[in-house]
Amino acid sequence: MLIVDTLTVRKGENDIVSEVSFEVKPGEAVCVLGRNGAGKTTLLRAVLGAEPVATGQSVIQGCNMHQPERQRVLPEIGAAIYSNSFYNYLSAFENLRLTQRYYGVTRFSVNEILHQFDLYDVQQRPANQLSAGMKQRLLLALAFINKPMLLLLDEPFTAVDRDNTRFILRLLAELQREYGTTVVLTSHSLPDVEAFYSRILLLKAGRLVADQTKDEVRVSGRSVTNLYDEYA
Repeated sequence: MLIVDTLTVRKGENDIVSEVSFEVKPGEAVCVLGRNGAGKTTLLRAVLGAEPVATGQSVIQGCNMHQPERQRVLPEIGAAIYSNSFYNYLSAFENLRLTQRYYGVTRFSVNEILHQFDLYDVQQRPANQLSAGMKQRLLLALAFINKPMLLLLDEPFTAVDRDNTRFILRLLAELQREYGTTVVLTSHSLPDVEAFYSRILLLKAGRLVADQTKDEVRVSGRSVTNLYDEYA
């Protein structure tokens, strides 16, 4: 599914991400943790091929994401890495229709995705008039309209109330169960990560310092919070 091999992202003389390597199997729910400035968002962008790398590579389904061949696999990837990656003056419906036109034909219709993400009743509302929770749902809907095999999500629970957080967690679990979607997300919300993850990657100052499955964490007698406190 995804292979990250000695990936390094450099800004000036500083390594924002330093020689990070890991593999993600189909259907995993991988949560990338780390304090502010640890390199989480930069790592997701580099995985997608949206961030230049100094060394290493990200390979998704056999395609190097830092070569032109990445275009072949992009339709199979959904990404919500930018907090405002929709048009504020357009309605939820119009944003989804615009994304659908980008793909040509999507595996879900706009109406299907509106219902799936519980946005049908607000579909004509401009995006900038949606609540924080509804904006997050719209970001996820835009990322999932083509039923991607891989979702890359940056802080999907930020500025979202508990009801919307529970909805997003339930929705992500359903996407995995029904469609086999692989999810890689970053988060600071440790209790929500605890409820969702199958694997934890922990970054510190751009380096991968922990990589553990849920079973490994449980066998060790620790929680995600314990792991975070120990390594971050």
